[in-house]
Amino acid sequence: MTAGVTLLLWLEPAAPGWSRTTLLMAESARAVESVQIEYLAPGAPGAASDYDCLVMPGGQCVWRPSGPQVRLAVVGSDGPMPEAQARQLLAVFGNLTQRHGLDLGRVWLHPGSDARLHPELPVAAHDLCALLVRKGVIR
Repeated sequence: MTAGVTLLLWLEPAAPGWSRTTLLMAESARAVESVQIEYLAPGAPGAASDYDCLVMPGGQCVWRPSGPQVRLAVVGSDGPMPEAQARQLLAVFGNLTQRHGLDLGRVWLHPGSDARLHPELPVAAHDLCALLVRKGVIR
């Protein structure tokens, strides 16, 4: 193998888009069938308990599934979406597609959290929308 090919293979990610693993899945009999993603403004009172999955700005993931239809919230931060949060969110979807066979066609961004429809949303919501579109999670 030439040095150039070796270098290119070394630079290539280990897994397509989902190189990090996350231990958010308890082995369960129920498969996840659909995911609704919402942007949750920082400090939103009492709303966190309404979600099956919370992806925090620091990259932590709180997972408490209640059924095959998952409500996922990306908890906002001041300023742009933190890199650790973006990596964790992609890891969540990687896990759902690889372990549970989730069809990304059954994933959608709640209209109230879609920065394409609501340009007045904070920059973190715009980053969330752009990330999901760029990675092919939503259309």
